[in-house]
Amino acid sequence: MKKRIPVFILAAAYFVVCLATAPQLFGTTRYIAQSAGTFSGGKACNGQTAITPSTFNGITNSPGDVNYICGTITGSANSNLLSIQGNGASGNPITILWDTGAILQAPYFSSSLYGISGNGAAYVILDGGTNGIIQNTANGTGKTYQQASTLIGGFGSNFTVKNLSILNVYVHTINDGNGDAAWGIYLQGQSNVVIGPGNTITQCDVGIMDDWTNANNSNLTIQGNHFSATNQDIQLGFYPAGTFTNVNIYGNDATNWVNWDEPGNGYHHNFVHAFTNLPGANLTGTLQIYNNKVIGDIGAHATSMIFLENNNGGSGGTMGTWYIFNNIFNKTNANVPTSSGIVAPQSDNGFLLNNTIIDAGGTGGNAFNCVNFYGTGWTMKNNVLIGCGTYVYQEGSSITATNNDYYGAASPQWIFRSTWSSSLSSWQASCNCDSSSIATNPNLTTSYAPNTGSPVIGAGQNLTSLGIAALTSDIAGSPRPGSGAWTLGAYGSGSGSTTGPLPPTGLTGTVIAK
Repeated sequence: MKKRIPVFILAAAYFVVCLATAPQLFGTTRYIAQSAGTFSGGKACNGQTAITPSTFNGITNSPGDVNYICGTITGSANSNLLSIQGNGASGNPITILWDTGAILQAPYFSSSLYGISGNGAAYVILDGGTNGIIQNTANGTGKTYQQASTLIGGFGSNFTVKNLSILNVYVHTINDGNGDAAWGIYLQGQSNVVIGPGNTITQCDVGIMDDWTNANNSNLTIQGNHFSATNQDIQLGFYPAGTFTNVNIYGNDATNWVNWDEPGNGYHHNFVHAFTNLPGANLTGTLQIYNNKVIGDIGAHATSMIFLENNNGGSGGTMGTWYIFNNIFNKTNANVPTSSGIVAPQSDNGFLLNNTIIDAGGTGGNAFNCVNFYGTGWTMKNNVLIGCGTYVYQEGSSITATNNDYYGAASPQWIFRSTWSSSLSSWQASCNCDSSSIATNPNLTTSYAPNTGSPVIGAGQNLTSLGIAALTSDIAGSPRPGSGAWTLGAYGSGSGSTTGPLPPTGLTGTVIAK
């Protein structure tokens, strides 16, 4: 007869084994405030003993450490306020967590030392909690300072920023030629970086700047963020000699770039600007832009909403294969000259699928091209294109297009290399493509979803065979049919969306100081 081991002994043995094999899950909790001593206010910080930023900067963090930002902490002009020492670990990061109502601010933060510097620290999470803020308070047009500035930078790999309002790096108004290098988040040479969800990024030259100078980056995710009043929301690239592998930009919304217009045309506005202009700069792997809502006044000096720049097929690096799908792009202003196009890829062999692309404000010489393919070999299916001076301007040697809806553009409506077409039939003949496309009012709701009876319902190809998981649902997350025809545009027929796309939520650039 086997001897039975008491349950409490088994439980104790299991606990010891777990302690021996599991990663350390507990670290030190700290509270950082303007002044040392007992802190009053907030939620987590209330009644706790706080240290100052300078004391924190001299401490080496360990995996699992949690550091609360308490109340409003104000640095001097051109300062670095927090500097993280040490590294977290996989599954056990260092966390900087904003308590309720907490703010980090300075008149302007240093452009080289940053407001928060990671010092190369890996496995770090910056979490704004419910309403955390980092901001400049006196940098911008007509303000005390007009300086380059970066709020967050210097981190290593496995770095996350979420739930944080990143505000007022340079509060810019029309006709100001200053504001260059005013960046919200600056990345360089990292892998496994996640920006989002829940960040609000406003009043920057560049909201998220990823520069792979002489370094290789991989696995960048920018998801669920709100951009407004920023010249370029996302920029990837700067100098040559680096390879960037895997970029996923999805579920973001962006609006209103016009405040960065200025007479010298020094700021060229974009939602996403990726470039490999010089030899040695390469983008490769999984490259996806999807489920974004990019709507508003693009300004008079915009390049595009999506600009994939590769020196017009010249001596630059390689851009990889981009997949752009389930997005809504809508330029709403009329006072802007023609630019490169709402979507303007200079790369080859990409995919533009199930997007809704609108130039709601453009007429005559102020109308954009909906799509300007500088490169060749793109596949364009299941899109709805409304307005624009030209629906498609195909400059490369070939395009694969079908099952699109074109409506409301000025004439000429398509250009295939040097052939201008003012009818769908002549475009189909010149490009030898688009045989199953239509030129009909898509009958969309104010939220860009198809109304009952819309001709775009069931007018698309089933693209399940492409094997793109996110494409099998629409922008609202409603599944597309696994078999049978799809609906054109970003929304499927069953998404049930009846209200307009919400503007960026959270703060939109108001200086908050206490």
